[in-house]
Amino acid sequence: MPELVLHSRALSLYLRIATLVCEEKKVDYRVEPCDEIGKGFRKFHPFQKMPVLQHGEHFVFETLAIANYVDQAFDGPQLSPSTVRARSEMLTWISLANAYFFPTMMGGVVKPLLLAPLLGEPVDRKLVAASIPALNEQVALLEERLAYHQYLAGEDLSLADLFVYPNVAYASLTDEGQAALTSAPYVQTWLGGLMERPSFAATEQRL
Repeated sequence: MPELVLHSRALSLYLRIATLVCEEKKVDYRVEPCDEIGKGFRKFHPFQKMPVLQHGEHFVFETLAIANYVDQAFDGPQLSPSTVRARSEMLTWISLANAYFFPTMMGGVVKPLLLAPLLGEPVDRKLVAASIPALNEQVALLEERLAYHQYLAGEDLSLADLFVYPNVAYASLTDEGQAALTSAPYVQTWLGGLMERPSFAATEQRL
C-alpha cells in the first residue's frame, strides 16, 4: 500500500489534528516538514495551507477532508458515528472548532500569549482581553454538552473530539485558559481523559 505522508510545517494545530486521526486509526504515516510556504507548495494546496495529505498519487487538502479520508480509507476504530443524528452533531462541533474555537483559542489567546514571545514579538494584551468573553462562552458551551455525554458526538470518541480538543489543550497552557476551565469540570474531565490517550503523547508539539 502507498505510504501516507502529511506535508506541513512542524508546529501546526491542524497538523496535530490530522496526526491524531492517524494515531487513533492506527495508520502508519510520516510528516514531511515544509516550513516555508512558497509557490512550490501551491501544487499541494491552491491557497498554500497546511497540512496536505499524500497517499501515493492522491492528494487531499483541508483537514476535515483529510480526517474523513483517513477514517474511511483505512481499517481501525471508526471515528465517525453510524447514525445520521450523531454524524450531524459531529460535523456541527467540527464546524464550531474551525469557525469559532480556533480563532478565539488559538488566534486570540494562544498565539499572542505563547507563540508571540517565542518569535520575539510583543504580546497583544488588547487582543487577549477582547477574546476572553468568547473563550468563556465557548468553554461554557462545551461544558453544557459534556455534562450529558462522554464525548462531543455521543458516547464514543469521534472526529469532533479530535478537532476540538487540541484547541482547548493549547488554551489550557495559558492562565486565561485555566481560568475559563475553572468553572467547567466536565470539560476538564473530558480533556484529561483525552490527554491520557497514547495519541496525545505521540503527536505532542513543543511550543
